[in-house]
Amino acid sequence: LALPERVERCLRRHARYEVGALALPPVDVWPLLDPKSVVAAERANELAFAALAEGRAHGASDEESLLPNVGPKFTAHVANMGGGGAGLIVEPAQAGILSRHRLFWLRLELGDACPVPIVTTAKLVHVHIDSTQRSYAGMSFDFSFNPGHQRTVASQVEWVVRSLESRQSR
Repeated sequence: LALPERVERCLRRHARYEVGALALPPVDVWPLLDPKSVVAAERANELAFAALAEGRAHGASDEESLLPNVGPKFTAHVANMGGGGAGLIVEPAQAGILSRHRLFWLRLELGDACPVPIVTTAKLVHVHIDSTQRSYAGMSFDFSFNPGHQRTVASQVEWVVRSLESRQSR
Protein backbone atom coordinates (compact mmCIF):
# COMPACT_ATOMS: atom_id res chain seq x y z
CA LEU A 1 0.00 0.00 0.00
CA ALA A 2 1.16 3.51 -0.78
CA LEU A 3 -0.07 6.88 0.41
CA PRO A 4 -1.65 9.10 -2.23
CA GLU A 5 0.62 11.79 -3.61
CA ARG A 6 -2.12 14.38 -3.54
CA VAL A 7 -5.49 14.75 -1.78
CA GLU A 8 -8.31 17.11 -2.78
CA ARG A 9 -11.24 18.07 -0.60
CA CYS A 10 -14.65 17.21 -1.93
CA LEU A 11 -16.71 20.24 -2.96
CA ARG A 12 -19.45 19.02 -0.62
CA ARG A 13 -17.15 20.10 2.21
CA HIS A 14 -17.71 23.78 1.43
CA ALA A 15 -18.70 25.94 4.34
CA ARG A 16 -22.19 25.50 5.76
CA TYR A 17 -24.04 28.68 6.66
CA GLU A 18 -26.78 29.07 9.23
CA VAL A 19 -29.16 31.45 7.54
CA GLY A 20 -31.87 31.78 10.17
CA ALA A 21 -30.75 35.33 10.98
CA LEU A 22 -30.68 36.30 7.30
CA ALA A 23 -33.97 37.23 5.68
CA LEU A 24 -34.17 34.77 2.79
CA PRO A 25 -37.25 34.40 0.60
CA PRO A 26 -39.00 31.03 0.45
CA VAL A 27 -37.48 28.39 -1.80
CA ASP A 28 -39.57 26.87 -4.58
CA VAL A 29 -39.49 23.07 -4.49
CA TRP A 30 -40.80 20.57 -7.03
CA PRO A 31 -40.68 16.78 -6.94
CA LEU A 32 -38.31 15.83 -9.77
CA LEU A 33 -39.90 13.29 -12.10
CA ASP A 34 -37.02 12.85 -14.59
CA PRO A 35 -33.52 13.58 -13.23
CA LYS A 36 -31.99 13.63 -16.73
CA SER A 37 -34.15 16.63 -17.61
CA VAL A 38 -32.17 18.98 -15.31
CA VAL A 39 -29.12 19.39 -17.53
CA ALA A 40 -30.44 22.22 -19.75
CA ALA A 41 -31.78 24.22 -16.79
CA GLU A 42 -28.56 23.80 -14.80
CA ARG A 43 -26.39 24.74 -17.79
CA ALA A 44 -28.44 27.90 -18.43
CA ASN A 45 -28.05 28.80 -14.75
CA GLU A 46 -24.27 28.26 -14.92
CA LEU A 47 -23.95 30.59 -17.91
CA ALA A 48 -26.12 33.28 -16.29
CA PHE A 49 -24.13 33.17 -13.03
CA ALA A 50 -20.79 33.27 -14.90
CA ALA A 51 -21.98 36.39 -16.74
CA LEU A 52 -23.04 37.99 -13.44
CA ALA A 53 -19.72 37.15 -11.76
CA GLU A 54 -17.81 38.66 -14.70
CA GLY A 55 -19.93 41.83 -14.60
CA ARG A 56 -21.61 41.15 -17.93
CA ALA A 57 -25.35 41.35 -18.53
CA HIS A 58 -26.76 37.98 -17.63
CA GLY A 59 -30.15 38.48 -19.27
CA ALA A 60 -33.48 37.35 -17.93
CA SER A 61 -34.54 33.87 -18.85
CA ASP A 62 -37.96 32.35 -19.03
CA GLU A 63 -37.84 30.33 -15.81
CA GLU A 64 -40.87 28.20 -16.66
CA SER A 65 -39.40 27.03 -19.97
CA LEU A 66 -36.22 26.00 -18.13
CA LEU A 67 -37.98 23.78 -15.62
CA PRO A 68 -37.03 20.13 -15.84
CA ASN A 69 -39.75 17.46 -15.78
CA VAL A 70 -41.28 18.15 -12.35
CA GLY A 71 -44.45 17.64 -10.32
CA PRO A 72 -46.49 20.30 -8.47
CA LYS A 73 -44.58 23.10 -6.73
CA PHE A 74 -44.57 23.82 -3.01
CA THR A 75 -42.59 26.31 -0.95
CA ALA A 76 -40.25 25.85 1.99
CA HIS A 77 -37.94 28.04 4.08
CA VAL A 78 -34.18 27.64 4.24
CA ALA A 79 -32.77 26.86 7.71
CA ASN A 80 -29.17 26.33 6.59
CA MET A 81 -27.28 25.80 3.38
CA GLY A 82 -23.87 25.16 1.98
CA GLY A 83 -22.22 23.97 -1.20
CA GLY A 84 -23.38 20.41 -0.55
CA GLY A 85 -26.95 20.79 0.62
CA ALA A 86 -29.63 22.66 2.50
CA GLY A 87 -31.95 22.23 5.43
CA LEU A 88 -35.50 23.19 4.54
CA ILE A 89 -38.46 23.88 6.83
CA VAL A 90 -41.70 22.57 5.29
CA GLU A 91 -45.12 23.50 6.67
CA PRO A 92 -47.39 20.63 7.78
CA ALA A 93 -49.87 21.10 4.90
CA GLN A 94 -47.10 20.49 2.35
CA ALA A 95 -44.99 17.92 4.19
CA GLY A 96 -46.83 14.86 2.85
CA ILE A 97 -44.96 15.09 -0.43
CA LEU A 98 -41.71 14.37 1.43
CA SER A 99 -42.87 10.81 2.03
CA ARG A 100 -43.73 10.23 -1.64
CA HIS A 101 -40.61 11.58 -3.37
CA ARG A 102 -36.87 11.48 -2.74
CA LEU A 103 -35.56 13.71 -5.56
CA PHE A 104 -36.48 17.39 -5.83
CA TRP A 105 -35.73 20.44 -7.98
CA LEU A 106 -34.99 23.59 -5.93
CA ARG A 107 -35.03 27.24 -7.02
CA LEU A 108 -34.05 29.93 -4.55
CA GLU A 109 -34.77 33.42 -5.89
CA LEU A 110 -32.59 35.94 -4.06
CA GLY A 111 -33.41 39.25 -5.70
CA ASP A 112 -30.71 41.89 -5.28
CA ALA A 113 -28.44 39.57 -3.28
CA CYS A 114 -27.97 37.47 -6.40
CA PRO A 115 -30.15 38.18 -9.44
CA VAL A 116 -29.43 34.67 -10.75
CA PRO A 117 -31.42 32.14 -8.69
CA ILE A 118 -29.75 29.09 -7.21
CA VAL A 119 -31.21 26.05 -8.96
CA THR A 120 -30.25 22.45 -8.33
CA THR A 121 -31.35 18.89 -7.89
CA ALA A 122 -31.55 17.78 -4.26
CA LYS A 123 -31.93 14.35 -2.71
CA LEU A 124 -33.96 14.08 0.49
CA VAL A 125 -31.68 12.40 3.03
CA HIS A 126 -33.56 12.84 6.30
CA VAL A 127 -36.72 14.34 7.76
CA HIS A 128 -37.74 15.13 11.29
CA ILE A 129 -40.73 16.97 12.71
CA ASP A 130 -40.41 19.81 15.22
CA SER A 131 -42.78 20.71 18.07
CA THR A 132 -44.90 22.91 15.77
CA GLN A 133 -45.41 19.95 13.37
CA ARG A 134 -43.21 21.53 10.71
CA SER A 135 -40.86 19.15 8.93
CA TYR A 136 -37.14 19.76 8.70
CA ALA A 137 -35.96 18.23 5.43
CA GLY A 138 -32.24 17.61 5.05
CA MET A 139 -31.45 17.89 1.35
CA SER A 140 -28.19 16.83 -0.26
CA PHE A 141 -27.51 18.53 -3.58
CA ASP A 142 -27.19 15.93 -6.34
CA PHE A 143 -24.97 16.60 -9.32
CA SER A 144 -25.13 13.14 -10.89
CA PHE A 145 -26.32 14.33 -14.30
CA ASN A 146 -24.25 17.53 -14.44
CA PRO A 147 -21.17 17.35 -12.17
CA GLY A 148 -19.94 20.77 -13.34
CA HIS A 149 -22.96 22.45 -11.75
CA GLN A 150 -21.57 21.68 -8.28
CA ARG A 151 -18.97 24.43 -8.51
CA THR A 152 -21.60 26.96 -9.65
CA VAL A 153 -23.95 26.18 -6.76
CA ALA A 154 -21.12 26.40 -4.21
CA SER A 155 -20.05 29.76 -5.67
CA GLN A 156 -23.62 31.07 -5.67
CA VAL A 157 -24.18 30.07 -2.03
CA GLU A 158 -20.99 31.82 -0.97
CA TRP A 159 -21.85 34.91 -3.09
CA VAL A 160 -25.33 35.19 -1.56
CA VAL A 161 -24.27 34.72 2.06
CA ARG A 162 -21.44 37.23 1.76
CA SER A 163 -23.74 39.74 0.04
CA LEU A 164 -26.48 39.38 2.67
CA GLU A 165 -24.02 39.52 5.57
CA SER A 166 -22.42 42.71 4.23
CA ARG A 167 -25.83 44.36 3.81
CA GLN A 168 -26.95 43.50 7.32
CA SER A 169 -23.69 44.67 8.91
CA ARG A 170 -24.12 48.18 7.51
